[in-house]
Amino acid sequence: MLSGQNHTNQSDYRGRRRKSAYFAVVVGLLCFALFGGFRTEAAAARFCVNYSANPQLEELKRFDELILSPYARIDVHSLIRAAQRPYAYLSVVEIADDARYRGQVAKLGIKTIGKNTTWGSSIADLLDPKWTDFVVNTLAADAVAKGFRGFFLDTADSVALAEQHNPNLRAEYRQALINLIKTLRRTYPERTIILNRGFPMLADLAGTIDGVLVESLYRKYDFATKSYVAESAQGTQWLLDVLGKVRAAGLEVYVVDYVSPTDSRVAFQTAARIASHGFHPFISTVELDGKYLNLPPTNAPLPPSAKEVPRRVFGIFGNHQDEFRVNFAMDSGIAHFLQMPLE
Repeated sequence: MLSGQNHTNQSDYRGRRRKSAYFAVVVGLLCFALFGGFRTEAAAARFCVNYSANPQLEELKRFDELILSPYARIDVHSLIRAAQRPYAYLSVVEIADDARYRGQVAKLGIKTIGKNTTWGSSIADLLDPKWTDFVVNTLAADAVAKGFRGFFLDTADSVALAEQHNPNLRAEYRQALINLIKTLRRTYPERTIILNRGFPMLADLAGTIDGVLVESLYRKYDFATKSYVAESAQGTQWLLDVLGKVRAAGLEVYVVDYVSPTDSRVAFQTAARIASHGFHPFISTVELDGKYLNLPPTNAPLPPSAKEVPRRVFGIFGNHQDEFRVNFAMDSGIAHFLQMPLE
């Protein structure tokens, strides 16, 4: 009698264990089918630009790549441990009026050749070798020491302002900037380099940079009217043509568009349009202080460019279930617990 009870209990136990395992598989498949089966192109949080002095670590964790101020009060190594890639902002032509290192530049005797009147920043003399040395061995070196995994090179297009100062040295200024970026690559070969535009120099920088960032592909901030507006159709098409060549050259393309924080629908639709080209979108406000607007608005319909991606669910059933034989797939548990709910 004890032996018979033991056999029955073991049989019941094995049956419960089989049912539990079977139920776990079914639940897992259902979760995959229902929650992993569809995504929009704009759903993934790829990168962000956040120049705030005190970025919130929890907010940064949603991104894979981050462009940050090198002076941000944050533990960069904690981002590295979370498998994220933080990049330090570096200005390669302009010296901001409030730059922390402005005093160092003056002390080193680095020459400047005019101003960017829009921002009030000074234009470094690219022909002064002390400028290249300062960018590579001071600014970049400090960022690397803090743990940054790469650099975002801003103000490259401001080489045109240097050329305006002395048009006869146009080619020399441009070559000096190219040499600066190549020196940066040689000095830090393992670091990622993303360039803000710099289109006329891209052919000369083949194999030197990893990506290109542009602003205002579809939406921009109008400083004259202090409002968020759409980019012109001509401006969008011109930039798309250029970025197509950038992608064809094997470079990653990052796009920052500006949308009012109250217009979540436009922000989400803009991100989807950018992603449809294979670019990495970041939608924010002009302050670039961490506002992430790519998220879909509550109860908003998907934008026309967002695509649903169907998933195929493959279910396997056995021909024995407890004490009876299953002869047809429609009689199996997989049909009752998985096929019927999905259909």
